[in-house]
Amino acid sequence: MSLGSTLLQSGGQATQADQAAIVARQETSQLEQMAGQERAAGHHNAARMREEAKRLMSRQRAGLATSGFDATDRTAEQIVSDTAGIAGLEEMLELAQAEERGRYNDYAATIRRRGGKQAKRAGMTAAGGTLLSGLFDASQQINWGGRNAVVAA
Repeated sequence: MSLGSTLLQSGGQATQADQAAIVARQETSQLEQMAGQERAAGHHNAARMREEAKRLMSRQRAGLATSGFDATDRTAEQIVSDTAGIAGLEEMLELAQAEERGRYNDYAATIRRRGGKQAKRAGMTAAGGTLLSGLFDASQQINWGGRNAVVAA
């Protein structure tokens, strides 16, 4: 292999390594953005659930009042309290699930970041190996004045 093609091949490997690192950084950024979006969506859904629970409890109170129950009646208080408890648990569950989805994307981003760094190191190592191999091959073709050297008179 000629020294010129060795240099081209080595340069191509280095460029591929750089491109792999760039792609990994872009994918990492997207995954981190997705993690934030998952968390934000979870907070939005939890707030929506809280508002729905308030409306439901309001309808319950109105229905109980229409049925003749006093708002301070123990049965009425228990019904509204149970609804509030269930709604609170559902809200916390939504937030926990959103956080879990966010952490999954954070973890995927970390893995992708490490993979990009590893791909760059591997590509640069391959480029260096190609360059050294080409230089060694080129040096073998040079007559350095050893036993078989031809001395000009």
